[in-house]
Amino acid sequence: MDIKQEHNISQVQTLSQAQVMSLNILSMDSLELNEFLYKEYLENPLLENKCENNRDITLDIKNMDIPSKRQHSKDDIKYLETPNTDEINIKHYILYQLNYDDYSKNDLVIMEFLIDCLDNNGYFNYELTEISEISDYNIGDIEKCINVLKNLQPYGIFSKDLKECLLIQLKKNNIFDENISNIVINYLNEVSENNVSKISKELNISRLEVRKYIYSIKCLNPKPLINIKMSEPVYINPDILLTYENNKWNIELNDNWINNYYISDYYLKMIDTSEDENLKMYFKEKLSKCRFILNSLEQRRNTILNITKVIIRRQEKYFRGNGKIVSMTLSEVADEIDMNVSTVSRAIKNKYMSSPIGIINMRDLFSSYVSYGEDIRLTPEDVKQKIKVIIEEENKKKPYSDDEIVNKLNDENINISRRTVSKYRKELNIPTSYNRKE
Repeated sequence: MDIKQEHNISQVQTLSQAQVMSLNILSMDSLELNEFLYKEYLENPLLENKCENNRDITLDIKNMDIPSKRQHSKDDIKYLETPNTDEINIKHYILYQLNYDDYSKNDLVIMEFLIDCLDNNGYFNYELTEISEISDYNIGDIEKCINVLKNLQPYGIFSKDLKECLLIQLKKNNIFDENISNIVINYLNEVSENNVSKISKELNISRLEVRKYIYSIKCLNPKPLINIKMSEPVYINPDILLTYENNKWNIELNDNWINNYYISDYYLKMIDTSEDENLKMYFKEKLSKCRFILNSLEQRRNTILNITKVIIRRQEKYFRGNGKIVSMTLSEVADEIDMNVSTVSRAIKNKYMSSPIGIINMRDLFSSYVSYGEDIRLTPEDVKQKIKVIIEEENKKKPYSDDEIVNKLNDENINISRRTVSKYRKELNIPTSYNRKE
């Protein structure tokens, strides 16, 4: 047997790490992009942030005043007779974590009473002696129950104030150390105002470390009970804002907060003045990454705007409320703006558009053609409508089976399988032929 060595030459396209990052930035929605930039801000000293008011994760120090105290008595414990849904959910959520066999009946009654003493944020703003006077329960039993409840989720519940609430959460999340404890106890106002310089100077730790500490603190929950409110609505944050005024479409990206990020002048000067070559190299690498990210953000904006313009032109009747979605594929849009299909796909991924007719997922505006025959090109919605018409016109005493509907569609040169007909029929909430029969 002859053993031969052969050399084959082939072209293989590989993406650089920078290209991968650029494509990932393009595919992010506004919330993901916000988080990505903020994490880069934490890691990269060259990237600065003017303000953080745009972020959903905020620590509102000024609005954390404890409400006025409520008066309680044993007669107030009538939860099951006059149910309040939120309170019952809260009690159930907290007490469900306990092993009832570990506690006496008296302990459980005290715990229910204590839960009812929480304010709307989950804080316990009473002295134990006061609770004992109100309820006639033993102060030692009350203290024991409080200590048990403080270790339950949501972490921070039954705290006396915001500082205790945050410290408990830091310990439970294993991110507790002397510096972050000091910041919570003495610098919450600076955290709220994002005053990195003052904390860095007074605690003698780097600005980068302070950023990370502030981020960790702001990721905590200052109002523990918020997490267990049931049936909270989920809101969509649109990436594109579309309006129609004076016979003209206006397209705006919902990303003005990006302008808060900029390259630090302070570290730019350090690059020019520092005599430490390793330090200069480090800052140059971070500067290069900053510039690349900011450039990628601008490319992202232009790409999404160009795609949106094509969509509006093709789907204008739909957006004006006097027509349906017309056939439109990713490849058609890509060809029109001279772009790769995969790039268009990434650009519309998880993106929502606020329009005069409501919030729309951009992906829903695209549909592939499902049938070809005699130059007939139809979207799934078109085929569904034809199925609906066929069923509406059938003999109700002898309704069409899915196979017969397939034959009817074939007569119109629409070639789809019985499985597809069954799928579309179910999506139209139309029952089977057996259940349609009169």
